Amino acid sequence: MACKKYGFGIVGCGTIAGWHAEAVKKLGEAELIGVTDTFAAMGEAFAHKYDVQLFKSFDEMMQSKEIEIVCICTPSGMHALMAEKAIMAGKHVIVEKPMALNLEEADSIIRACEASGVKMAVI
Repeated sequence: MACKKYGFGIVGCGTIAGWHAEAVKKLGEAELIGVTDTFAAMGEAFAHKYDVQLFKSFDEMMQSKEIEIVCICTPSGMHALMAEKAIMAGKHVIVEKPMALNLEEADSIIRACEASGVKMAVI
């Protein structure tokens, strides 16, 4: 019996995103579906390298039913907002440290996870 593959999306295609993509490739039950970046050239190059879909925006990625888990690899100041948006879209989240810039943002993310029934990990 074939195992279910979980669809991953990566937001932010800088250096750390490559580590995420390589980790996803090594998991038998995972598949990198697509990426997005505000810098089009970076996103295009990354999507081409990993032969995945390039989403035009974060919001477009959040609408994808194929993506169940989102790796947030953006600058720190964007982590909390993107994590909450992904959570509210029903996506599980893996976010680079720090998850938020202050306690209020962190608490808000935790409440969103509890309300949505999704998981989040910080690395």
